Amino acid sequence: MKTTTIAAAALALVGVATADILAINNPTVGSTWSTADNNNFIGWTGTCSFMGNASRSVLVDLMKGPSGSLQFVASLQPLDCSSEIVNRANVTLPSDIPSGNYSIRIQTTPPSYSNVFAIVNPKDKPTTTAGPAPTQNPKPPAAGAMLEPKIFLAMAGTAVAAAFQYLL
Repeated sequence: MKTTTIAAAALALVGVATADILAINNPTVGSTWSTADNNNFIGWTGTCSFMGNASRSVLVDLMKGPSGSLQFVASLQPLDCSSEIVNRANVTLPSDIPSGNYSIRIQTTPPSYSNVFAIVNPKDKPTTTAGPAPTQNPKPPAAGAMLEPKIFLAMAGTAVAAAFQYLL
């Protein structure tokens, strides 16, 4: 009987502990947000009600870099994660954020992080990696110019074969 009571109490504590963890479920891996779009949103499960009144205005940061050394980029709108009923907040990105891969950090205790996702800024100038312009009218090789070894050997083989036919 004691074992059953202890197990039930432990499960109840686990239930309370997991209810106070905020898990970000949007943006997802492979999703793309735009600086020109007002449809970007952060979605989560759980609650941060354990933070008391502070849970009504939790700081949200845009981060960049590898997971071991994320760098702060910008502060976004604070969100209210005090309730399990409301689990979404719209986000407007600053217009000067360059295109790239980012993640979200919600400053709960401990902090909650999103997956890496892409941000596209339509104002970014496209980069080109074009090589030199092709030559319009290539000049034929000059008389006496070096031939590639494969061509030289093919021509030499043809000449030898012609010589043998002449001798026969």
